[in-house]
Parts: sequence; structure tokens; C-alpha cells
Amino acid sequence: MNQAEFINDSANLLQQQLLPEAKRLCDEIDKLERTTEDETAYYSYLKDFLVNSGSLCDDIRLAAQNNAVLLAMVGVRTLIEDVINAHYLKERPTPEERMAIATDWFRISNDPEAIKNALDGKSVKKRADEAGNDVKAIYNGEYGMFCSFTHSTATRSILNLEEHRTLSANKAIVAAVKAYANIVGCIADIANETFTEGVKDEVKQYLDKYRNDVLEATLPLPT
Repeated sequence: MNQAEFINDSANLLQQQLLPEAKRLCDEIDKLERTTEDETAYYSYLKDFLVNSGSLCDDIRLAAQNNAVLLAMVGVRTLIEDVINAHYLKERPTPEERMAIATDWFRISNDPEAIKNALDGKSVKKRADEAGNDVKAIYNGEYGMFCSFTHSTATRSILNLEEHRTLSANKAIVAAVKAYANIVGCIADIANETFTEGVKDEVKQYLDKYRNDVLEATLPLPT
């Protein structure tokens, strides 16, 4: 795999496709009427996924490129939690329930004693379970894998091996881009907007291009 081409493709997809698409969706959300404080909180919550998850995705990309691989892996775990939260929100059956989650998100954000991962009074696993089988699979797969780096398991030792470190950095970048694209599409659905087909196609082409060399690639451990 051409590493320079991979880095360039990843940056271009994020900066020229996904982030502009997120800005377009933010602009559309800003046009929605706000007649109550709950509505204002709700639309702010939607925009947080687009803006701050996008910022995190770019930070992950830069960290991985600059050999801060563990920091990138930890960041991806957080970004995948954003994926779970977005889909959990999408699966709430009424606008009132969605707005209540946004209100709880602000409470957790502003209360220093709040349990930060207990949005809507539920664990990350519970939210993933309730968001549907696809999200449950993300929790059991990618989320669990990146938690191994967040929670100081022995998995972190592979980052001391040069080849594993390089592959892990690349995996962090692809996983981050994939997660953010998932978030953008989910928020578009929630806001009754479309995820531009051209951008979706670019994401698919990118993931297909790097599926074998990055997403599904493995390396043997030394004996």
C-alpha cells in the first residue's frame, strides 16, 4: 500500500467531502424553527455530532499521522461512542424523547458530579443494544477493540512493534473516517435531510480501497 497516497486520500475525504457535508447539514438545522428551550437544546445536540465529532475525527487523523498512535486509538473509542449515541437518539420513537435526551446531555455536560457515560440513565452497552443490531455489532466489534487501548490492557504492548504501530495508526484513521461518515448520515436522517449521494459514494470507494490493506489487515505476533 502506498502510505503517502493513503494519508492524502484520508485527508481529502474528511476535509473536502465529509466536513463540508456536515456544515451543509448544520446550515439546514439552523433553519429549523425553535419555539421552546427544549427544541433549542435538541438542535444544538444534533449540531454537536456534526461539529465536535468532526473535529475529533480530524484530531485522530493528525495524531495517527504524527505517530501519537495510542492517543489516536483512544480518540477513536470516543468517536465510536458518538456513533452509538447518534443511533440511540435516532431510534427514540417520539420528538419528546429525543429532546429529553438532548436535555440530559446538557445536564451531564454541566454537572461535574454526573456520570459522564450514563446518557439517558443507561450504559453505553445498553444504548447500543437499544439502537439496533448494526450498532450492537459495532459495540461488540470496533468499540470493544479500541477500548482495549483506552483501558490499559496488554493489547497496548503491540504498539511497541514498528509494523503493528504503523498498521494501528492506519486502522485508527480509517475507523475514524468510517465512524464520522456514519454519524453524518445518521444526523442527516434524524434531521429529515439527505446524505449527499456523491459524498456517500466517496466514502464507499475509500472504504473499499483500504478494506484489505487496513480495515481487515492483520499481522502475526512475534513468538
